[in-house]
This record gives sequence, structure tokens and C-alpha cells, in this order.
Amino acid sequence: MKKWKLFFSDIEKLENWINGIQLEGYRLREAGKYFPVYYFVESLSEPAPMRIDFINYKSRGEFSNYLALFEDSGWEHLSGSRWSGFQYFQKLDSKGEDDIFSNQTSKKARKKRYFNYRAPLNTQ
Repeated sequence: MKKWKLFFSDIEKLENWINGIQLEGYRLREAGKYFPVYYFVESLSEPAPMRIDFINYKSRGEFSNYLALFEDSGWEHLSGSRWSGFQYFQKLDSKGEDDIFSNQTSKKARKKRYFNYRAPLNTQ
């Protein structure tokens, strides 16, 4: 199933929208790297939380280390590239935390990165 959805204001609203679709028996398979299109597949398993980070990396090595950190913490990288900004993660381990951010400081840092990305769009 393919869905188009555009979110300007809040990454958390996008997470909630995707997680809501997953509660209906679908699983996010892939998100468009540069366009707001989302691909879902039917799933019989219990939906696992999906979370989004917003970050760009210029170095391939830095991006690999970033992904390894999430994988080691029980999260699968579903979609995103080192240039796309949006990074989509699905929880693999039912024992771990349901959030990719361990504290408010890291959540605020994500919001700041996203705001700085969007800021030029708001001035037009």
C-alpha cells in the first residue's frame, strides 16, 4: 500500500500517523527519501514502534557508525540515506526502550536539526 502524507510542523505527528497505520495491520516497509510517500505491507505480527530521527552525514563512515549504534540498541534502519535527513527506525527488540532518544536533550537536538533544515523554507 502506498500513501502520500506531508508533515511540515512536527516529526512526532508523522511518527504517530505511521504507528497508527501499523496498528491497522500494516508495517512500514520504506519511506521516500526525498518525497512524502510511504510504502506499507500487510503484517500479521504485533506492530513494533517506529521512530524517526533527523540528521545528515557527509561521511559514509560516520553514517555507518550512526546506524550501528541503533542496530546495537535493537532498532532496524528502515529508510533514509546519509543525505536525506529523515531516518526511519523500527524496534526489533521487545525488551528495549520504545523510544530512540534516552533523554529530553537528545529530543531537543533532533527538533533543532529539523528546525534548522526547515528554516529557509519558512522565510519565503
